[in-house]
Amino acid sequence: MVVPELGVLAGAATMVISASRGRRSRQFSGRLGRVLAAMWPWVFWICLLDTAFLVLGSVTLAGLFGVRAPSLFVYSLFLALATLPLMALTGVAHDARVSPRSI
Repeated sequence: MVVPELGVLAGAATMVISASRGRRSRQFSGRLGRVLAAMWPWVFWICLLDTAFLVLGSVTLAGLFGVRAPSLFVYSLFLALATLPLMALTGVAHDARVSPRSI
């Protein structure tokens, strides 16, 4: 079942987010930090749309239209599992670059 894996990813994200501001700004101060911070809006929207499809779209396709495409659901789930850690990483880099005060 996938629920435990998502819980582990959420816990890892909160551990990263709770790191001190100074440490984060040093870790994401170079070119990689700028690239990750710039990627954040794109990764956020991809993850949000994929989650919306998993919750609403797959039910709508199967229930209302009778589309039976289990591989579409599985690939969407794999995309969600790949983008969640990436979204956490890019979000921390974005916060480290734009947040003027510590959290």
